[in-house]
Amino acid sequence: MRGALLFLAAFAAAGASAAAAGSQTPVVSCWNATPVGSSPGPAAPRIVLGRLAMAPAQLPYVIRRSDVRPFRWWSKAPLAIRPDTPGVAISVPRAWRGRVAFTYGNVGPAVSAVRFAGCRPSGGAWNAYPGGFFTTTRVCFPLDVRIAGHATTIRIGMDARC
Repeated sequence: MRGALLFLAAFAAAGASAAAAGSQTPVVSCWNATPVGSSPGPAAPRIVLGRLAMAPAQLPYVIRRSDVRPFRWWSKAPLAIRPDTPGVAISVPRAWRGRVAFTYGNVGPAVSAVRFAGCRPSGGAWNAYPGGFFTTTRVCFPLDVRIAGHATTIRIGMDARC
């Protein structure tokens, strides 16, 4: 009987810690980064807070998808971060979380917030990450960006003008 109670207590504790871990913001690891040269390239021409190269304000290639519900639209939108940049986080504002999501690196298929691990320089001026955005409609949406204690909101258009 005592063994069964210990097992149940351990099982409950494991469930509680898994639930707590599930509520934390996922982290994109450094092994998902690809070093790139002196410029992040034309795929991510907008520099945010001096450390993040983000998608342009209008995403030109939007495709219809049916595999990530409730989202029907997808656009590839890689980003790049300068090496040794601590505290990079992007998130969809709460009011938009049923309509917009994204995926980067090892995080997904559709999340509303993510943090990026601070990665050491690995041969490039930027660390690039594959990813993109999902939306329920073609829309211009806000995206919150935090880098090392500084915050801003940018707007991104999924086949819509901002």
